[in-house]
Amino acid sequence: MMRSMYSGVAGLKTHQTKMDVIGNNIANVNTVAYKSQSVTFSELMYQTTQAASGANAVTGSAGINARQIGLGVKTGAINTAITSQGASQTTNNPFDIRITGSAFFIVGPGAGGDKFFTRDGSFYVDGVGNLAMTSNGYNVMGWQVDPETMDIKRDTVSPLKIMSPENMTYPPEATTKAVVSGILDKNDSNVLSSSGKTMNLMFFDKLGYSYTAKFAVKSTGTEGQYTVELTDIIDSKNDSLKKVYNVANISDIASFGSESVSSTTDLYELLDGVTYDAAADKYYMKVGFSDAFSDYDTSRVPSIDYTIPDGTTSPQELAKGAEFTLNGSGELSKKMLEDSFDLIYEVPSDGRTPYYYYKDGDTVIELRSSSPADDWQKALKKEGLENFTATLMADGSVKFSFTQNFTIDAPTVYDSGTFTKELEDPALAYGLDTTDPKVTYQIVSAPEDGKAQITKTTRVTGNTLTYDTTTGAFKNIAGGTGAPLDFNGSTINLLG
Repeated sequence: MMRSMYSGVAGLKTHQTKMDVIGNNIANVNTVAYKSQSVTFSELMYQTTQAASGANAVTGSAGINARQIGLGVKTGAINTAITSQGASQTTNNPFDIRITGSAFFIVGPGAGGDKFFTRDGSFYVDGVGNLAMTSNGYNVMGWQVDPETMDIKRDTVSPLKIMSPENMTYPPEATTKAVVSGILDKNDSNVLSSSGKTMNLMFFDKLGYSYTAKFAVKSTGTEGQYTVELTDIIDSKNDSLKKVYNVANISDIASFGSESVSSTTDLYELLDGVTYDAAADKYYMKVGFSDAFSDYDTSRVPSIDYTIPDGTTSPQELAKGAEFTLNGSGELSKKMLEDSFDLIYEVPSDGRTPYYYYKDGDTVIELRSSSPADDWQKALKKEGLENFTATLMADGSVKFSFTQNFTIDAPTVYDSGTFTKELEDPALAYGLDTTDPKVTYQIVSAPEDGKAQITKTTRVTGNTLTYDTTTGAFKNIAGGTGAPLDFNGSTINLLG
């Protein structure tokens, strides 16, 4: 009876050990790099009460087994899964490291102290820049780099100082390769325009300064063929390098491809209202008075109309840059004065006439029909008006009248309300776009019946961008694997 009790106690104690191990596994479920354990049972020795006997051929009796009583169970071993791979978890800490495979971190309390192995990769950077364990502050050890050869020195490990002064900075290096990606729609109106579709690329020079190169992608009119031109380079202060270096074209300080010239000759017709004087070899166009002045639109006040003063000498020849006087008049509503000019309409409580006012710093300027013309012009953000009058109406609107000088933008003849302007650029007589500095026009033959042969010459400095017309896939840029952008001694290979 006592023997049975001892066997039962041995079993309970051994199973308690297993429960302790399981409990320890559960307790460490969130412990970084913890390795689970398992228990192996082993039976205890047996007590023999009767020996075994073999078969007796003489008596004919059979053999019998020995009579043995087990004394219980014991803990054979507690195994640790030291090489098993745990699950990974995102910590958002760049210094937390996970080992994959059979390897360990080497850590220790100092350069000359004991060394320990661990798979706990929960690290941080201490106050002096060493990589250390979060749990106990031990330094993470490793091989260092030979400062002369920059090779890893495979000798004694020492603390890894990742925030040392020499590791905090790195010599600047110019961009040597950049990749541009995207979708180019052949029907994009920007691609088909003279200015092209804008494409930006950021890069660094050899001193570490950042820049943004601006390119224009334009259709050549040939299926699958486009040009890529460098139009400007912007520095980190958002200033154009053309302005910084005081150059007219970015090609004066940077190069991207070579110049190509293409010419086409077509027959063009004169625009309606344009005449050609063969004797003087000049073109003339009748225009309204608003089209005769270079500063007309930019100087207008909303809702104000201009007319030619009565008695203006006619005809008269006006040179380019000459001034021509116009009468201005009109009416601005109360809503426009309040919304567009930030004037405040005031109705006095004592029955006096309403008025407008605005603030000039700390000074309140009141505007009535009798107010000085300079105050009204300042309120309208328009100076230089002559013979100015303003009348404040009962509904809060204001009627204005004045005279103003405008500048003639080309040699012009005024005759009885009509302006005939000389077109200094013949291309304008045929409705051609002269805003693109890379495009020039030359009249090959004198106009006959309002028609003329004109050669259009386009000069492009850049590279060609080619697509496979059967698949629409990118083929190459500049006929090869890339196009170099050479800027200030640094070369960047632009890949499509």
